[in-house]
Amino acid sequence: MIFFASKRHYVQRGKKGIILLSVSWCVLILSLALLSQFRSIEFNFQREKLSKDDFRLRMAAKSILNQIEASMQQEVEGGKNEYDAYSDAWGWQCIQDAFGNDIRVAYPNIEFNVSIEDEDSKIPLRTADISQIAQALEYLGWPKLEATDLATAMKELTSKASESAGAEGGQSAPSSQEGQSSQGKEKQSYMDPRYLLSLSSLTPEILFGNDVDFSGQQTPGILRCFTLVGDGKINPNLAPLEVLRTVSGVSRVIAEEIISKRTGPDDIAGTDDDFIFGKMENLQNLGSVSKFHGFEYAKMAKYMRVTSQHFNIKIFAVNKDSGLVFRIQTCIERTDKGDIRTLSWIEDNG
Repeated sequence: MIFFASKRHYVQRGKKGIILLSVSWCVLILSLALLSQFRSIEFNFQREKLSKDDFRLRMAAKSILNQIEASMQQEVEGGKNEYDAYSDAWGWQCIQDAFGNDIRVAYPNIEFNVSIEDEDSKIPLRTADISQIAQALEYLGWPKLEATDLATAMKELTSKASESAGAEGGQSAPSSQEGQSSQGKEKQSYMDPRYLLSLSSLTPEILFGNDVDFSGQQTPGILRCFTLVGDGKINPNLAPLEVLRTVSGVSRVIAEEIISKRTGPDDIAGTDDDFIFGKMENLQNLGSVSKFHGFEYAKMAKYMRVTSQHFNIKIFAVNKDSGLVFRIQTCIERTDKGDIRTLSWIEDNG
């Protein structure tokens, strides 16, 4: 009797153990399901937050660009012709105008790095001859033979692309995402500078240099002296020494005096004492030019113009909270009437 009672007791305990084990498994499975659901909700929340942050980052960068374009138009509409010449100080003023109180209040957690590059202060590859391109490459440190070979290759490549564009009536070379300007003007034929990378002797570092980030450091590439837009006339207000020296009639002495004159007494570009060559006659009055009684000036005037129409704008934005990054790079044309036309448009998260 005792044996059977003990047996029944163990059987009952075994059944209870199985029930408890089953309940434990059910609780564990339910907990895992709830945890998975919670993580899914948390992930979706984070993804939605990042999506909103990314949207705000894009909106902030594009707001800055719209403000810069508006500032460029204002200078024309306001009749301030001295700003047409474009200088470091003017470019800096455009950027400062873009960072008004509205932008700072609307996007307090976003940090920006903005630059405006004057493309008309460079040598236009489409119109320059091989000797001018090679001369600039030599001034940049290339050996004479290598400079001539590269200049020939660059000229042949851009000429073929231009001929192809003329025959097809379209773009001369593939360029990444392209968009219309905020004013909706038609696009013009444009060649993406990266097309030059099809030349075996050019690398991104040689062509573009090391791009500027928030450290403010940059190793310039050869594109600081060359452009794929423009009509062949160079603006002396921002042209580097290497470019000025390739212009017919401009000696090293004249080029150095142009730079010394435009940077003002403090010899620093982009400060209040900068001098802007508002008209070509300002160049004629330079001591190193006037002594030639107009002979050198006549040659210079054929290849120079003190106004600029083509600009490369870079906007780098980062959300300080999420770490998200957004970049815009666009090449625009600013017409004599003040219209803004977008020639190229690149945007990406990096």
